[in-house]
Amino acid sequence: MDEVTSIETSPSSNQEVPNYESPLWQYVTKVEKPLGATVKSSGNTYFKCNYYGVVYMGSYSRVKAHLLKTSNKGRGPIPISPFRRQEGSDSTNPVNGKRRKVTVNSPLEIASQNNARHDLDSKIVRMFYTDGLPFNFARNPYYSSSNAYAATCSILGYVPPGYNALRTTLLQKERAHVERLLKPIKDFWLENGVSIVSEGWSDPQRRPLINIMAVLDGGPVFIKAIDGSGCYKRDWT
Repeated sequence: MDEVTSIETSPSSNQEVPNYESPLWQYVTKVEKPLGATVKSSGNTYFKCNYYGVVYMGSYSRVKAHLLKTSNKGRGPIPISPFRRQEGSDSTNPVNGKRRKVTVNSPLEIASQNNARHDLDSKIVRMFYTDGLPFNFARNPYYSSSNAYAATCSILGYVPPGYNALRTTLLQKERAHVERLLKPIKDFWLENGVSIVSEGWSDPQRRPLINIMAVLDGGPVFIKAIDGSGCYKRDWT
């Protein structure tokens, strides 16, 4: 038969009333008063630990002190607590063999996150609408990756690059990055040669442009574009 441990608790104005919706109540079982046990005080109840198998009397604070092995509170903590208490918080989470924390968001936190998502969506679409950006821009992989990186890495006080940085220092930095990526391909040209090809096309302003590209087994590499405005093909026949 299970051992009975009782705690005399005098009622007071600060006495906790059992709240069976509290998270730790699901790890104990409420039982009737055992024979010969102390009559329970107001706010206390008898419960049986689902892990230790012992019956105790007390309020929710007694349940928490027992399950969390809180020092100097209550008596008879379980030998190995299946819970870990987060620093600076009364919240508790079951811990598996790898001691992995499980975080459960409250309905209030979920609602707050949903509101933040809606606000962010509104700011992004206004960027598209007010500057006439093509919707196809949303398929750019760097559009998605930059937003995902910003959401993952909370950089305090970060401000996106402005007009001058985009057209000067950051442009030079990105060009140097592309040149480093192309260097192995260009080194291969010196050993095996390369074919220079051209292609004519018109930009949105209907200017005749000629693209100059280098082609080899490694793939085509854009060299430069020539504006053919004012140049005419002569017919020598």
